[in-house]
Amino acid sequence: MEIIIPTLIIGAILAVMGKRLNDKYSDSSTETDEETQQDTRAIMQKTLTDIGCQPVIDDDGSLLVKYQGETFVIQCTGLYACVWDLAWASVKYDDPELSKIRDAVNETNYSFGPTVVLSAPDENGMINLHSHFDVMLHTTLPHKADYVKVILDSFFDAKESVRNSLLKRRVQKEDAQDKRNPIGFTSKQHPS
Repeated sequence: MEIIIPTLIIGAILAVMGKRLNDKYSDSSTETDEETQQDTRAIMQKTLTDIGCQPVIDDDGSLLVKYQGETFVIQCTGLYACVWDLAWASVKYDDPELSKIRDAVNETNYSFGPTVVLSAPDENGMINLHSHFDVMLHTTLPHKADYVKVILDSFFDAKESVRNSLLKRRVQKEDAQDKRNPIGFTSKQHPS
């Protein structure tokens, strides 16, 4: 919980800075926002095809792509591509380990590019874990295929980090329980 507020503040600052940069670019460009969005989507679509994926344009204009067995949703706005890995894990809202999961998510968000997000509980009481990463994509960017591969691979690293952090917390809890010595219960060895 201690790290959630600073993370949100940093995220808000980065979003404002990104919007200002995007607005500045839009003001100095003769292209419209729609043209820039279409260019960014076209660049992303071509780059995904170059790395062996088969992106599909969804009804809302988002790109849907399978990479390493995972489905990613990519929304292009201005110069940015917002990459989402939706609902890759879920947990019941009343799960006793939810606080450990939140701590593991916070630790991962501190260390990795993709941000892991926990949704509000749905009608069945399930909280989904999603990953999100905003990336800038432009025609002048060199080595686009390598760049996009690294971005997509980082989602798997973030998931692994959440899992490892959660396992570490479980082991720490087990170690703490093993070291407990109940007071008032001692056993004496009786000579046989």
